[in-house]
Amino acid sequence: MSKFKKSLPVVLSILIALIIILITGLSSPKKDNIEEVYNVYLDGKLVGAVKSKDSLEKYIDENSVVADLGCGSGILSIISLLLGAKSAFAVDIDANAIKTAYENAELSGVDVSKYYVTSGNVIDDKKLQDEIGYDKYDVVVANIIADVICAISPVVPAQLKKGGVFIASGIIKDRMNDVYDALDKCGLKVVNTSTKDEWVCITSIKE
Repeated sequence: MSKFKKSLPVVLSILIALIIILITGLSSPKKDNIEEVYNVYLDGKLVGAVKSKDSLEKYIDENSVVADLGCGSGILSIISLLLGAKSAFAVDIDANAIKTAYENAELSGVDVSKYYVTSGNVIDDKKLQDEIGYDKYDVVVANIIADVICAISPVVPAQLKKGGVFIASGIIKDRMNDVYDALDKCGLKVVNTSTKDEWVCITSIKE
């Protein structure tokens, strides 16, 4: 069994976006690490997942700077680094996520010098927003419930570079239009929506 640490409160919030990343044909030299992490989160009686044509693999290269909002165990930022991202900034409102994410990064073979994890409320903590930075990220990921995605959407455009993408998942179909509205209000253009069963992943871009 894998040593990758996962916490039940974050499993459901990270599973969907993990599947988004892991589509057929990964060519990363750390493919085995990625698939191991993937298999851990498929283990057990977990929810159905979404496969998106606009996976992180499509957007991430060796120059990509990634932000993971609501990182939980760090799964998305860790996968991003395994895919070759230049660096990743992860944040979660739960301070316990810091230790867990760093431990999981080490277990997954990630260069932790490229990884920074902190805690706080990205929605209204100006100091944290300043720490995250502005016009800095090629990819922002968030795999959280729709209410939180709607709440954090207004801060995402300031974080993204022009042409950067926001991949939001963990959304149930009944809340899809709410997320569309939130993205539209903050000036992000939806470029792809993927669904499976009741789950939705929405990719938008800062033009």
